[in-house]
Amino acid sequence: MWHPSGPPPPPPPGMLGVPPLPELPGPPAGADAAPADEEVPEVPSGVAEQLKQLRADFEKMTAAAEEAKQSGDEEGSNFKTMLAGEIQEKIQELEEKHREELNSAPVEAIAPFMPPVGLKDVPPMPPLIPPLLPPVPPGLVPPPPGLPGLPPLLPGQDWQRMMTLYQNPDMAMNYTQQQALEYEQEKAKSTKLEAEVLELQHHFNLTDRHARLLDEQLKKRNNTFEDDVAAMYEILKGAKNPADLLMVSVRWMAEGVFRGTRTPNPEVEKVAKKYKLDAPSACKLAEVLESRSDPDLDLRKVCSHLERSNRPSALVMMMLKDLKSGAAVEESTKTPAIGSYLHIQENKRAAERKRSRSRGRGGGGGGGGGGGGGRSRSRPRGGRSRSRGGGRSRSRGRGRSRSGSRRRPRSRSRDRKDRERRDRDRS
Repeated sequence: MWHPSGPPPPPPPGMLGVPPLPELPGPPAGADAAPADEEVPEVPSGVAEQLKQLRADFEKMTAAAEEAKQSGDEEGSNFKTMLAGEIQEKIQELEEKHREELNSAPVEAIAPFMPPVGLKDVPPMPPLIPPLLPPVPPGLVPPPPGLPGLPPLLPGQDWQRMMTLYQNPDMAMNYTQQQALEYEQEKAKSTKLEAEVLELQHHFNLTDRHARLLDEQLKKRNNTFEDDVAAMYEILKGAKNPADLLMVSVRWMAEGVFRGTRTPNPEVEKVAKKYKLDAPSACKLAEVLESRSDPDLDLRKVCSHLERSNRPSALVMMMLKDLKSGAAVEESTKTPAIGSYLHIQENKRAAERKRSRSRGRGGGGGGGGGGGGGRSRSRPRGGRSRSRGGGRSRSRGRGRSRSGSRRRPRSRSRDRKDRERRDRDRS
């Protein structure tokens, strides 16, 4: 067995490519040698075996992480890298705890940290040198309490838990899901407001109480956080009392019916699209109809007012007071205002009727034009028909004389003949 004060031992057979171990410093020159009867602290056999096993596990996990990364499994690579980091922390913990024994122990008891098989050009890592991977910050990945399928952890058994997760993919998935659940619980318990909520609070001058209530509900809806914040900007934009409208949205979030800029009431959403209501007026209308005994009937009566108004969003805000007090809503019989929904629809119908009449006249005129074209074509035919015989041209001319276009000149000729006859009779 080699002692630190002696010369370094030769390398083991079959490891010619591995450089020799560095010579350990001996006692200073002139110093007295240690007494022969002084006992050298020995490394506990369990610690040496555990270090050996941990280093082997670290090599396997590092190689598995690299293999997963090369195959495109980024999530698996990250998970295995995390496990390798935890194994590395355990190695450092043991080395720090037994530093004195490791420094004075024989070399055979603590073999150097050899690289994985196949990496011939990489020199061996001597003990007490920081590992290749950076340590994982404490608290970043907390160990799951009571992981199903694993016995309670004992001191020094973290590496066994990591290897069990590595060998059982289903259990590793449960471990990852539990970590995500713990993160969501930590986020929900956090009293610190999200940066987006703070910006929304300052933009609309909301109180701390309103901002905290909104923050609590948004954290419970983590999958739609960004969309919900964008919807709140759209809903509160232009509202005279944004805090009141905010509480309506917070209540809908708590009830699980919040749909962003769309109201939970589908009928109100249809009315908002038809009459182009803005988000604040649509939300307030949906809220106040929840307290009415017959919301469908009241909504139809409200629509009779909206279709005649050229400012439907403002009209909804004016009607909220009567709707909240429980007053009856009467149907509107007023004349539609210019620019209202009914006025626009009536203008469209009138324009359509005008186009249909013009098309009808254009068709009749086209027929008349066709008749005129027939007359123009009949002239050369008339010339040809005279060479054949005049009967045909005269019969066609008489047929054409029945048309309205021939009646007026023929009546004038009769009038002229009648006048001439009367003049002859007088003379």
